[in-house]
Amino acid sequence: MAPSLRALLQNLSSLLPHLSPITNDITSTSSSLAAPPTTYEPLSGAPQCPIDGSARNACCHVYPSSRLLLTQFWDDAVHAPGAEEDWTLHGLWPEPCDGSYKAFYGTEPQFTNITDILKHYGQDDLLALM
Repeated sequence: MAPSLRALLQNLSSLLPHLSPITNDITSTSSSLAAPPTTYEPLSGAPQCPIDGSARNACCHVYPSSRLLLTQFWDDAVHAPGAEEDWTLHGLWPEPCDGSYKAFYGTEPQFTNITDILKHYGQDDLLALM
């Protein structure tokens, strides 16, 4: 897991002992850093995040899944015919709006009826491609 901004600033401030610690200014002037992220529940139709960004805690996300972190690989070397036009989806993880994400999930699939789900939403072209 990548270090948080706070941890990074603490490490940087230890390299500069002649300056006052950077984290003291951050924690004393802004209590909103410790506040939970503002959520938006799409099914209720009640947005809680102002579009203009005027909220002090501007880390808005969809509850309960939060934001998503997408990692995509695009190989620059040709491995097979057509591979220069292909890409792979490495992962799609929920990001809880604090700079972290769960690195590991269980190996059991959460959905076992993918075909039925895709058919329900009219994704016949996707099923044919798969």
